[in-house]
Amino acid sequence: PTDAAPAVDSAAPAAQAAPAATVPESVAPPPVEIAPSLDLVRVDAEGRALVAGRAEPGARVTLRLDGQDISSVTADRAGNFVAMMRIDPSDRPRVLSLEAVGASGVPQAGAGTAMIAPFSGPVPQVAEAPATAPATAPATAPATAPETEQTTAESDAPEPAAAPAIVLAGNDGLRVVQTADAEAAAPTDTQLDVISYDAEGAVTLAGRGPVASALRVTLGDQVIERGGTDASGQWSLDLSDVAPGTYALRIEHLDATGQVIGALETPFLREDPARIRDNPMLADPGSSVITVQRGFTLWGIARANFGSGILYVQIFQENRDAIRDPDLIYPGQIFALPDLPRTGAAP
Repeated sequence: PTDAAPAVDSAAPAAQAAPAATVPESVAPPPVEIAPSLDLVRVDAEGRALVAGRAEPGARVTLRLDGQDISSVTADRAGNFVAMMRIDPSDRPRVLSLEAVGASGVPQAGAGTAMIAPFSGPVPQVAEAPATAPATAPATAPATAPETEQTTAESDAPEPAAAPAIVLAGNDGLRVVQTADAEAAAPTDTQLDVISYDAEGAVTLAGRGPVASALRVTLGDQVIERGGTDASGQWSLDLSDVAPGTYALRIEHLDATGQVIGALETPFLREDPARIRDNPMLADPGSSVITVQRGFTLWGIARANFGSGILYVQIFQENRDAIRDPDLIYPGQIFALPDLPRTGAAP
């Protein structure tokens, strides 16, 4: 019959099933790459430089000046790095860049560069040539040099050395992070340039001070760390297990006899990581201060705490002694918050 099913040839080979797709038992996710970036660049009139930024945790970060390697450091477990080096004075502008190699092994260029303006460095001290007596001294030789010669010598005194201006260039445009300053702090001053901390409680401090001096760090009334400056006056210390809270942070430099030769003290607020995870610029309702961390802006602080970014002007006014330029705030600074209603929003 016409509607009968066709006969099946029992000798025909059976249809082959499509091979099942093979799924690996476990696939490790690719490592998360954090674009390396510069957050802080300081170069003093002596050419001593301090650079801080971020990269993938554990990445090897290489810093380059006009393409030449000048320093290499490893980012910590939170992705922070601090490098100290010397940059020789130059009569031409130069560019500081960075590259990081993380878990993937692939070099990754930094997200921005720092442009360092020309600077002359310290003024060399030229010893005066000893006066030589003439073979036959005149009988009426004057006892002192004429007053006009002394006035001329004083007027020829060289200008003090100046630190170079530095501009960060990144995806967000240009930002001045250091202005040329003819009255740059002397290398004997105790200076704190960086305060940063990670979620586990480790704190990194870095700065400058008297060359080859001992260093003592005190939180509250307790000495928690000792160290020293290197031959260029740079220092860096890692503090572990710092519990959330507000402390009086004191840094002292000591001479060989243990006498304090330089010191500074600043309030230090160790925020609770759990509280600031969702809105890091939101201060604790019971706190009247906030510690600046990477990525903070005065506008964001004002919006997060007072509901309006334009109120950054009042934060600026409240902290005029610590903020020379509203666009130039850096990690570790502690700002007093104005007495305004806390009606904050997400920044």
